[in-house]
Order: sequence, then structure tokens, then C-alpha cells
Amino acid sequence: MPALSQDRELDQLLQQVKPEGRYIDLGILFRRLSIEADVPIPDDTYLTAGDGTRLRVRNTPGGLVCGSNPPGASRQLSDGTELAGIGGLRGVLRIETVASFGGRWDSLTGSYCQPAAEDGPLQLLVFDLQESQVAFCRWFAGWWADFVAEQPREHSAAVVVDDRGGGKTLICLMLLIAAVLDRPKHADGAEIVAWAIIRSHSEREEVDREIRTWLPEHYYHLVTSPKPCLKLANGATIWLRSADDPEVLKQGRVDLAWINEGAKMDSRAFENALPRTKDRGGLLYVATNPPTPAYPPGEWIQELYERSLEATANNEDNPIVFVKCSSSLNVAIDKAAGGRVATLLRWLSPERAAADVDGLILPVGKYAYRPPYCAADHLREFVAAEWEPQDITKQLTAKLCGEPAEWIFGHDFQFNPGNAAVAIKAYGDMERPIFWVHSDFLVQGDEGELLTAIEADLEWLALSEGNTPRFSAGNTIHIGDPSGSWQNYAHDKGKDSFAIFKARGWRLLPPIKAKDRDSKPPHPPVHLRIARLNGLLKQGRLFIVKGPLTEQIATSLKKCKIKRGTLGRIKPCGDEAHMTDALGYPIWWVLPRVFGPAQARRVARSLGAGWRNR
Repeated sequence: MPALSQDRELDQLLQQVKPEGRYIDLGILFRRLSIEADVPIPDDTYLTAGDGTRLRVRNTPGGLVCGSNPPGASRQLSDGTELAGIGGLRGVLRIETVASFGGRWDSLTGSYCQPAAEDGPLQLLVFDLQESQVAFCRWFAGWWADFVAEQPREHSAAVVVDDRGGGKTLICLMLLIAAVLDRPKHADGAEIVAWAIIRSHSEREEVDREIRTWLPEHYYHLVTSPKPCLKLANGATIWLRSADDPEVLKQGRVDLAWINEGAKMDSRAFENALPRTKDRGGLLYVATNPPTPAYPPGEWIQELYERSLEATANNEDNPIVFVKCSSSLNVAIDKAAGGRVATLLRWLSPERAAADVDGLILPVGKYAYRPPYCAADHLREFVAAEWEPQDITKQLTAKLCGEPAEWIFGHDFQFNPGNAAVAIKAYGDMERPIFWVHSDFLVQGDEGELLTAIEADLEWLALSEGNTPRFSAGNTIHIGDPSGSWQNYAHDKGKDSFAIFKARGWRLLPPIKAKDRDSKPPHPPVHLRIARLNGLLKQGRLFIVKGPLTEQIATSLKKCKIKRGTLGRIKPCGDEAHMTDALGYPIWWVLPRVFGPAQARRVARSLGAGWRNR
């Protein structure tokens, strides 16, 4: 080794053994600031501490909170500081430690040590949270404590999501840094591997700016090439990965990974990085706004959200948590200005405002039934003891057609993807019935083969303890696509679907009667038929029995899209449209007066931004 290199190394070792060079306080203290006051204080009022620090006030569900302007200026304030404002307003600052990471680092031993009294109190970097950031900070601190202690953990992924301006990117970045400052290595000495996955170079520049703004210079060193990373003073490294090439994220182990702006990228970064966390039970978390039509690839965020809601509703394992981070709780944002911006966005694009202002996680694209359809709300276990005593199907069918039936079927006759049918029952009140879909059928064959499949009821028999099919010509009434009265499933004129049902002894009616014997039965208006189903879903009057017997109708309600026809009216499209059409016909037949066209139009108008723009 050259003498110069040896001298430099000896100088470094000598510096480390000196108390002033050996020990360094490294870590982040996350605090929540609130105010005690004897009188109400309006939003965005400023209170000032004795040293001149100005704190902006915000009334929130969690109480009266505050934050400094500019952010970060409050870090020297302590609990109990008296505050004063214009007009004699007064308050007392209350400070809660939400989480603490790191400690006094011994650079000689490469570990944290107990601070000695003679060395003075521990001085960590203070980060005063916005109220919008508190919820995720609490959750993350709990997860990290379990990870460090090697305790069981419920979640492998988290999503911090809400409207713009909540401070999602900053809190996710600071917690990533705090975690590896707190514990650079596992108990067995293996490095804790951390990634920050950024969509593009320009967005990485934003992250770099936040690092330079918030971290003291002696905490870190930013490396820009050849492999960008953030090196910390305790030897930990956060690798700055790009989502431009998601395949790279398949390589290596990772314990803690953060994806920024998840809705602006497709799911490949998430899909590739997530399996790399399983070696030691790590975490992949995402900061994101709700997906919008402007970034269609981000629809995977909404898919995860729906699956998470469904798992929770069904008491199933849910490996992901969603945490809100609303800008309304960010005191750094002017509340009145935020309201004006929200109004302008709603004028221009209600769909965009639903995501960027309201923070709603809605489906991306033009869907016929989402919202209001949500599997967590509408796909449910059928509790026979609760619902069977309320079965009014016989009374309802007797009233409508003069003959009682135990089941109401809906049909859409198609060659491709097949003849679609659903079996439903009505429960509760005759004037406001509640409907449950108990089974669906999709048969690639003619109407006769469809009836044979219904009569055999093989899937039901395979799942039930009994040996008797549920359906017969005598206990069912069928409501079908009106065009089946003049053509068959293959659209052959002169061979109609209704005739096949009649020949087999099954009762098949159109949803609307023909005016006279020489007229064809009309179709229910498509847009009103969709609105009718959506009205029932929104009112909590249409449910799907959870299980394999209804998988096709459940999937169709979720995935059925719409398009505008030549006259500008909407219509369902794709294979999923046939199963939902089959459901729409009997609902229209049952509710011609209970839920007429005028009410259907009112429901359509009330379904929110997504529906109005379709």
C-alpha cells in the first residue's frame, strides 16, 4: 500500500477514536403538533411563538393541529410553548412523538450506543409531520418495530394514496431514510437492502431536492453514477432504481422498497419488486394519487384497492394496507385556495377532480356498472336463515304474470360467447324488493342445450349435499332478450328462441309486452336499463351470492365497459355485456312501476362524476 494511502487510513482511524469524531447522532424524530386553546380558532389563522416562528392552524377530525410556514421552521419548538395571534388569540403548543428512528452512532464499532451523560442529550433530526402524514407514519413505525424484532407481520405491501398535495412523497422518502438510519443491518450482519423506485429522471431530481432540503450534510452522500444511490453516514445505502426498465427490479433481494407515483406507471414495477421482499418478510410501499384516465396504466392501483376491500369484507387474509393522506390535513396548503382550485377542476373534469381533489380510487375507463358495483359491497355470502323467510319471489311473480314461480331467470341469446342466463330471487318488501343472483349459466350451444344445462344444474349438485336440481319448467319464469321472439341465438330469422322454450314447456316472456299481436316486443332503453341496475346497486338492493355459481356475473358487473353508439347513446360492449344484459331484462320486467324511466334518469344523474361523463 502506498505511504500516502496508509497515512490517510491512519488519520481516519485516529479521528474515529477521538470522542468528538467517534460519536455522531443519526436519526429522525417524527413529531405531531397540536394546539390547546380555550376558544375556537379559525382555519389558516397564524399563531406566533416567542422566537417569531409562525404556525398555521387547521381544525381537523383529530383536533386543532398546526404547522410552521415554511415547513421545518418549527423543529426547535418544544412542548408547552405559548402561542399568540391577532385579536388576542392564544394557545399552547402540544408536541407528540409519533416515531423515533436511530440514535448515537459509534463509528468505531459500527453500531448505536447508549448516550453518555457527559456527551450531552441526543440530538436527532426533527421532522414535524403534517396531519395528513401522521396516519402512515404511525402505521410504518409499528410495522418497522415488528420487522426489526422479527415478529409476525400482517402486511407485505402498503399504498399511501389520496388527492394531490397531501405530502405522500415526502413522508415515504423520510421514512425510508429513517428506517435504514435506524437499522443498517439485520441481526445476523446481513445488509438491509433498500430501494427507492422512481419513474423517471426528472422525478428523481425532485427526490434529490427533497433529500438536500431535509437532511443535514453530514448525514448523506448522493451518488449519481454509475449506479445512483444515497449513502448514509452509518454505512447504509438506498439504491435509487428507475421504473423505466422494470425487468431490472427482478434482480436481488430487497427488504424495504418504495415506489413513487405508482399510478403513473403500469404494474410491472410492483409485480417485479414485490417477490424480492419475501426472503426476509420485507415491505413494498407505494406513494400515489388515485389513477385517472390521464394515466390508464395505473388501473392496477384500483384493482388492488378493490381486492383489499373485498378481502376485508370477507374476513380473509389481506396482505396490503391502504392509508389515506388528504391535502385537507396538510396545513402547508392554503385551505381557501385549495377550495378554489377544486371548483375549477370540477368545472373542467369531474372525473379528474374525483381523483385529484376528492382522492377517490375509482375505476379507470368507461365501465357500465363500476361504480356503484363493488365486490366488497355486493358480492356476499347468502345467509339462508336470514333471507329465506323473506322470500317473496312466488308472490311477486304471481302478481306480475298470474302464475307463481320460485325462480326468475334472465336470458341473453348469443352465439358468441354463448347463451347467458342468471337465476335470481326477490326478498323483503313487495314495493321495494331486494334481489339476489344465485346462479349464472353460459352455454356455448343453442337454446335447447341451455335449458338442458339449467335443468341438470350440475354445478349446484356438485357443491350441495342434496341430489335434486333446483330448476324445472314448473317452478321458473324466464325473461329474455325481446329479439328472441323473432330470431334465435345465432340471429337466424324465422327460428326464434321463444319457440324452443315453449316447445319444452318453459315460460319465457319479454321484459316489455308487445303493443298487440302484430307488433314485436320492444327493448328496454339501454341507458335506462343500465341506470336501473346501478340504482339497485347503489341502494343496496342487488347482491350476488358469493361462490363458484356466480363467478361470471360477478366478473361481468366488474369488467363490463360501455361505448357510445352512432346516435350518442351508451351501450354495454364486450363479452361481459351479455351476462349483465341477462340480468337487466328480468329486473326491468319486475320493476316497471316501482322504478320507472323518470326515476331511472334521476338515478343516472345521481351516480356521480364517472357516470355523468360517460
